[in-house]
Amino acid sequence: SFTMCSASLHKASCNLSAKYPGNSFFTIKGFKAIHLKKFIALLLYDFWVYLPGTINTIIVIATLRVGQLILTEAILSFLGAGIPPPTPAWGAMVNDGRPYINDAWWISFFPGVAIFLVVMSLNFLGDWLRDRLDPRLRQLN
Repeated sequence: SFTMCSASLHKASCNLSAKYPGNSFFTIKGFKAIHLKKFIALLLYDFWVYLPGTINTIIVIATLRVGQLILTEAILSFLGAGIPPPTPAWGAMVNDGRPYINDAWWISFFPGVAIFLVVMSLNFLGDWLRDRLDPRLRQLN
């Protein structure tokens, strides 16, 4: 017989136990497995009910965070604490061109422009998605 302690059903502490590990007869303080299945089904139902209302926000925040991650990686690579040197990184490319900025400005310029364009594109994409997916803004059109 094994016991799992502290499974929670709406703030009520329960003990999940079974006679044998291979047996499918579970009890939770007198409830049978069918009640556990109904409880799990309700949790999944709640997840799917609230997901459509939050997925828009999750997508917008994800696009903005990707831009922040690209900037963070570029800063760390520029400082020498990012990706190791054999792997190309935009921040390392900007740093490599610093000594030649007077003679060959394009060595640092184009990786910096690439960082700028990608991050701004992701920010504009996140802003556009927010405008398209926000139900309050959809009603104004």
